[in-house]
Amino acid sequence: MRKFALLAFLSLLATGSAYAQEGRLNGEWVASSERCNCGNMYRKPSIYEGGGQITFTNPCGDSSPGFWVGPGTIRAEVWGLNATIQNRSLITWNNGCRWTREWRPY
Repeated sequence: MRKFALLAFLSLLATGSAYAQEGRLNGEWVASSERCNCGNMYRKPSIYEGGGQITFTNPCGDSSPGFWVGPGTIRAEVWGLNATIQNRSLITWNNGCRWTREWRPY
């Protein structure tokens, strides 16, 4: 039984974080201020989540790979930032920036 539990745990690590929920963050977001949007309120941050990986792109066009740290917590590795997610509609980065969900009715 212990061997099985260990193998199950290792397979989760190999396929991405146990906290990931595929695609739940995908799409465009809106940065909270000009400082967080590189002074250009027309470009929007975006997130792509697929295959156990997360890619964050800020409004400046800079990207960072990322991962789930825990429930409701993500990390953008290259930027050295962590963030908390609230209700899949608000991301609060530890540098003070906030991204809100860009909802579009279909």
